[in-house]
Amino acid sequence: DQIDADITLLSELDHGVGRTGQRHVSRDIAQQLKAGHLYAVEFVEIDAREMGELGLHGNAIISHVEMSSPVLVRLAEDQHWISGHRRARRQGGRIALGARVMLDDKPIVVVTTHLESHTSPDTRALQMQALLDAIDDYAAGDPVLIGGDFNTRTASKDDLRERVARQRLSRQCPELFTQPQTREPLFDIAARAGYNWTSCNLAVPTERPRHPGDDTLRFRLDWFFARGLICENPGIVIAESETGVALSDHDIITLSIRLP
Repeated sequence: DQIDADITLLSELDHGVGRTGQRHVSRDIAQQLKAGHLYAVEFVEIDAREMGELGLHGNAIISHVEMSSPVLVRLAEDQHWISGHRRARRQGGRIALGARVMLDDKPIVVVTTHLESHTSPDTRALQMQALLDAIDDYAAGDPVLIGGDFNTRTASKDDLRERVARQRLSRQCPELFTQPQTREPLFDIAARAGYNWTSCNLAVPTERPRHPGDDTLRFRLDWFFARGLICENPGIVIAESETGVALSDHDIITLSIRLP
């Protein structure tokens, strides 16, 4: 609540999973903030270590502004999702979750999304196209703000998991860590659809180091895309405790929006 946001777009939230104490995380945050919330399931955990009571994992919107007409967009067919790093297994696929809210007595659409990390930039571009097509149908000309984790690593997460691979990329193309647009075609798709991101985001990495002392370059993974809105005051909140402990593997991005 130190951010004091009217609307918060979130991803990777558990509901009834062992690693987070069986909590419904988005509901608990919303109750603490005295706000409303929407939650949609991205995956069902089928790894016995994580299943818990329900084993649900998904995206959420928490809002102090009244939301209406929620929409869920599935960006991939249901599949077994397997992380080569932990061999974690899930059933499901990436999603976007949206709703209408009122801004100065005008309806706008807010959307939270999470694109795939264990795949190529071309596949993320297909997911982006599917998302924008669905939002076009839903928004019916209303202004749109999309935010979330777009996993813009310029490659598959698996290809860059080893430290040596990141170091090689940082030597060859250090600019890609904060300016991935040339290798992530999802930006071209967004531009053709009329979305702006340059005024909505700071040109800084949003990925958090996983280990203290990790000095490898970090990627800019999290973005806002806006259409029909003026974006101002983009910011970033470092996801660390007062003692320097990482609270998440992503920092928080913020901005203000207004109608033209």
